[in-house]
Amino acid sequence: MTAICPSCGGTIDVAREFPELIKGEEMLSRRATPKLKLGARGHFEDLQWEVIGYLRRRDADAPDEGEESEWAEYLLFNPYRGFRWLVEAEGHWNWVTMTKARPSEVSPDRVVFRRSVYKPALKGRATVTFVMGEFYWRVKVGDTVDTEDYLSGDHLLTVERTDDEEVWSTGRYVYPGEVREAFGLAHTLPTPSTIGINQPDPYAKPWARTWRVWLVACGVIVLIHGVSVMSSPGTEVVRCETPPELLARPVVSASFHLDVAIANVEIETHASVDQGDLDLEGALVNDRTGETFEFEQSLSYYHGTDSDGAWYEGSHTHRVLLPSVPGGDYHLTYQVSQASQRRNLTVQVRRAVSNWGNFWLALLAVTLYPFHLAYLRSMFASLRRQASSSNDNSGKDD
Repeated sequence: MTAICPSCGGTIDVAREFPELIKGEEMLSRRATPKLKLGARGHFEDLQWEVIGYLRRRDADAPDEGEESEWAEYLLFNPYRGFRWLVEAEGHWNWVTMTKARPSEVSPDRVVFRRSVYKPALKGRATVTFVMGEFYWRVKVGDTVDTEDYLSGDHLLTVERTDDEEVWSTGRYVYPGEVREAFGLAHTLPTPSTIGINQPDPYAKPWARTWRVWLVACGVIVLIHGVSVMSSPGTEVVRCETPPELLARPVVSASFHLDVAIANVEIETHASVDQGDLDLEGALVNDRTGETFEFEQSLSYYHGTDSDGAWYEGSHTHRVLLPSVPGGDYHLTYQVSQASQRRNLTVQVRRAVSNWGNFWLALLAVTLYPFHLAYLRSMFASLRRQASSSNDNSGKDD
């Protein structure tokens, strides 16, 4: 066991009967400022832990010595549970526990640990750049280990290897707010600007609630629409057949009755136009009140062939829906306003037609938020994969 003098950086072997200075070093020109002071006490796992050691490491293979390639490790002690680590990298924290258990399978593409499959994430070499406090092994600036991180969802498994030993640890992501609350810090801890390799998906819980609500909402919409379809048969009220020679002047239908106090009316127009078009203006007129519901329809149909084969555009049929038409006696009046061709024209009036447009709009409305949430989850997962596949960094979160 060693202790590091915070003033001179000297490494002292306190395991001997008489403590001995192993190596004295001047402190680095850049003194590290730990976010958790030595001696600070915090509560994790329903126990009190004390910070007894602090060290900084960096990726030995990083091209520069910037802070982005360094991370901090705090050694915590509890007399009943032993040692734990709090590791902080770029604002991300992990609660790390050493384990005597070993993976049942270790291969280049996966590790099986306690029946869970872990995939390789980060790999590198970690070098100690600063030490302060007490440690259970002889540690000094310049010590280097090989590190590998493995991920299974939000669960982290890490291994450190030297020529003499291999140490496995498990890691659990801890939010900065949890660390602040555990140690009763007066100041806030920096908010991460990146995605941690094992950072839990912040949209997972909202998604778990949302998709269930979405399923219920879709079920209600389908049920309501089903009832609407059953109660709205779309009964044909009148059909008007108009030959081409009568289309030059306004056409007035015979009077017909619309039952139901208030419901929609669908007007369907059909004409066998070919390589031409036909525009129609009309109105549904209440015989008693003179209330008018105007409508316009346009029919066109063109076809041909080109280098891609046969093609066509337009339709021989057009429908328009008049909402909320009161019951009563009505007649229909219509006139062709423009036509490149005059063909037999059929106009049909149907009462209480099921409105599929409202059905699809309702489904779209209740799907927008779940779709947005699914997109955010996908983006988060993509960023986390990028963070865990960046092999030019060592295991910062171990």
